[in-house]
Amino acid sequence: MADFIIGEIPTLKNGSILVVTSKIVALSQGRIVDNIKNRREKEEWIKKESDKFYETKWCYLCLKDGHWCANGGIDESNMASGGLILWPEKNYEEAENLRKILTKHYKIKELGILFTDSRIFSSACRSYRSSARLCRIQGAQKLCRRKRYFRQKVQI
Repeated sequence: MADFIIGEIPTLKNGSILVVTSKIVALSQGRIVDNIKNRREKEEWIKKESDKFYETKWCYLCLKDGHWCANGGIDESNMASGGLILWPEKNYEEAENLRKILTKHYKIKELGILFTDSRIFSSACRSYRSSARLCRIQGAQKLCRRKRYFRQKVQI
């Protein structure tokens, strides 16, 4: 993934924030399942990829790596040929490793890495917390210190 980014982005300024969709991260990790034959096989992968899951009439609501998401983070809409793209593994480690490679390559000291995805969260605060922790963005960290929904204070 780092080689691809370096090839596509000629320069990054110090203090930049690089946003990468989680599907790109998953593809770079080879998190693909080909040839899903039927709905039951897809459901087996959803259950296998989830820490906890609850079936609803719309989807499986799954706990995955401390986050609630639909269908265990599995995406089939971006795969031709009936395959699945699984949620990336070790997001925090992957982001930190990418940050180290890119800061060295671009000769910069400050770089935020943000992996994005559309997920179901219990509140907006949790998504801010996840983003801030993942990419070390101070502005987002300050925002998380404020009390928000349900008078909960978010901790990073």
